Amino acid sequence: MSVTVTKPTNATHPRKAAATPHVATQAAEQAAESIERAGTTVGKAVNRVLDRYEQNFARFVALEHKAANAAHFDWMKSTLNLHATFIEDLSAVYVKTTRAALK
Repeated sequence: MSVTVTKPTNATHPRKAAATPHVATQAAEQAAESIERAGTTVGKAVNRVLDRYEQNFARFVALEHKAANAAHFDWMKSTLNLHATFIEDLSAVYVKTTRAALK
């Protein structure tokens, strides 16, 4: 069994690699590309989550409107419909603001 010992070169030594302008530029470009890919991936994931949120929230609002239609008292119908409309509008603002922040 033999052991080979290699001396680090400028490209493999962290302190010396940063001192070389070409290697530092390459490292910065690679880091920027990596960050951009991660940002794109996160943005897609957040958009999928928002889509699911909108779908599920629409189901909830529809259920609340159905409950309002089934209510026996007029004041209860109007209260449930008002609440459903209010939270639907509030959710729309939340989703719109979040999507705008992602752009």
